[in-house]
Amino acid sequence: MASGIRGSMASYIASILREEIVAGNWKPGDSLFPIKVLAKRFGVSVIPVNQAFQKLSEEGVVVCRVGAGTFVTNRRPIGDPSHVAVC
Repeated sequence: MASGIRGSMASYIASILREEIVAGNWKPGDSLFPIKVLAKRFGVSVIPVNQAFQKLSEEGVVVCRVGAGTFVTNRRPIGDPSHVAVC
């Protein structure tokens, strides 16, 4: 059960960060706050924050560079109006 709770918390954190990226709070090339800072913000351990970063990385929204940080990419997240292609 605990892993399900962690997974849902990771999804929640990923959705909040995704919304902040869509809103323009984080621009391409910006470094997200460190995992420990975000863990404190959300009142969780570093595990669900790391999982959230992994989710966003798999979507191509961020890129994680060991020792350097996690950076927003040029790829727009799903939910961003600019993500939708006009035919």
